[in-house]
Amino acid sequence: FSFDRVFGPDSTQSDVYEEVSPVVMGVLDGYNACVFAYGQTGSGKTHTMGGPDGASQHEELVGINDRALTELFETARARGETDGVAYTIAVEMREIYNEQVRDLLRRTDKDATWNGVTEQPRFHERRPTTSSEGTDDSDVEVTRVTARDAAHVLEIMAEGTARRASGETKMNERSSRSHSVVTVYVEGSDAAMGAVKTGRLHLIDLAGSERVARSEATGDRLKEAQHINKSLSALGDVIAALLEKRTHVPFRNSQLTRLLSDSLGGNSKVVLLAHVSPEAASLPETQSTLLFAQRCSQVELGKAKVNATGGGGSSE
Repeated sequence: FSFDRVFGPDSTQSDVYEEVSPVVMGVLDGYNACVFAYGQTGSGKTHTMGGPDGASQHEELVGINDRALTELFETARARGETDGVAYTIAVEMREIYNEQVRDLLRRTDKDATWNGVTEQPRFHERRPTTSSEGTDDSDVEVTRVTARDAAHVLEIMAEGTARRASGETKMNERSSRSHSVVTVYVEGSDAAMGAVKTGRLHLIDLAGSERVARSEATGDRLKEAQHINKSLSALGDVIAALLEKRTHVPFRNSQLTRLLSDSLGGNSKVVLLAHVSPEAASLPETQSTLLFAQRCSQVELGKAKVNATGGGGSSE
């Protein structure tokens, strides 16, 4: 197997983020991007994307999600001071649990505020399916919160993360039982040039695939595992269709692939982080993960394009 970069046991969270940072920062220039973690349960996906419990108290343990949002805000502020570009950054957080999409930022208390910010707009989003299947006309209700600064967005992220479904299995004492999707929207307005650039970033922590015989999942855990494995299988079918350049790409086969359709089948830069466990007993899962990652690396999505209006149009 051959990949762009391999991170060993001694690699740090900073090392991993440094590799994906250029793709993340491209969102400020009007590009769409997607970073997602794939691998078996217990292989470290949530550690990479969200960091371990208590990571906020230890800078070296902070995961990609918080690092990305912090760097986006810091860079946006610096550009605003030097180039006069005004940026707005907003966040959505979802999880896909048992094929149901949950809004992790939804609050039932109408008087709840976000660190003093009472405005909490709700959007009814019409999400198209970018394939020969046509358009998926289902409306998706989701909460989008506009963040003031890096500290505010980290507070938003912490609250959403706390609502994510997890449970204990024999393979992992705190296994993520859902796919977590953090979506960041960036709009940069250059008043002098009369130009506006918009970018979107998906940060995705996939639930881990697992052999039920090893995880000894029963009851609700078994149901969760079945839904997880089915959605990951659907993702594999999408990758296969893209790799073979089929006219029909089965994005509609799961909620996960529907959500990823605008990244895998559209105008986006994509980074896959493949996670493997070093133990010998995980060899079948390791081989499967590496094979999936290698197939993903061979998919050709074409050149990403800048989303811009005014000021001379768009570029590639």
